[in-house]
Amino acid sequence: FIAIFGKFFITLLYGTEFSSAYIVTIIIFIGIISMTIYKILYPYYVSNGLQKFCYKVLLIGAIVNVILNFALIPLFGIEGAAISSVLSYSVCGYILLKRFLVTKNIRLLDLILITNSDKEYIMLRMRRKRKDS
Repeated sequence: FIAIFGKFFITLLYGTEFSSAYIVTIIIFIGIISMTIYKILYPYYVSNGLQKFCYKVLLIGAIVNVILNFALIPLFGIEGAAISSVLSYSVCGYILLKRFLVTKNIRLLDLILITNSDKEYIMLRMRRKRKDS
């Protein structure tokens, strides 16, 4: 929706002087996947006493962001800052996801796709819900 109608809505809501923000918006939207991974796994790690690990991951992400900003902003301006942000989100998301997969001994595809055990669990929950109703 944003990719198709974003420029129109930015211009409509904020005026033509902000229409150039459309490209930055699209770039930042690319980082949503990485940031979602971070937002899902962060509470898991914190609740398991791994606050220091999360702090280190965030520190790495911030350092990556600063370094990339120095490199990309002179070349690409505000779009370079957006790219830096997306890449730093990706570093954080990758580290958290990789550690989760390794410590839980899960394959990435098993995390993404619905497995037979997932189907069994869903069916069991549906049966319980019907029984409780």
